[in-house]
Amino acid sequence: MLPRNGLTKESNHKPVISLVVPVFNEQIGIRSTYETLVELMESQGYPFEIIISDNGSTDDTEAILQQIATRDTRCKYVRLSRNFGYQNNITVGMAMAQGDAIIVIDSDLQDPLELIPVFIGHWQEGHDVVYGIRIKRTGESRLRVLMTMLTRRTIS
Repeated sequence: MLPRNGLTKESNHKPVISLVVPVFNEQIGIRSTYETLVELMESQGYPFEIIISDNGSTDDTEAILQQIATRDTRCKYVRLSRNFGYQNNITVGMAMAQGDAIIVIDSDLQDPLELIPVFIGHWQEGHDVVYGIRIKRTGESRLRVLMTMLTRRTIS
């Protein structure tokens, strides 16, 4: 199936898929995250970009991401001047996205990456918004789980 804009997987035009990765103090795992996402997206065959939005990290995240972005033109890096919060960090990454579809993924890769091709498939079928709902939340306080459930019901 072709992407909704008519580009083929082999197209060298603008990215079809934009991955937005919000980060904050991720020096330990960001290289691995980048490599894992590149491998996954290359296996899908679509032109892609990875936009890493740094929410004012105070560790070596900035230097690492500048090196990655210099080596790989598919990787875009933006650094916020301070921590503006998680949602604002995502918004900045989405505003930079040039792809026809945007996928937001946390840098810790705790969400199942195998769902990305599934989400892309649903998007190709014509769905404007595709999202996953975590069925079981482990390691989070009851208050956080309750707030997440209320937010999800409000959105639905």
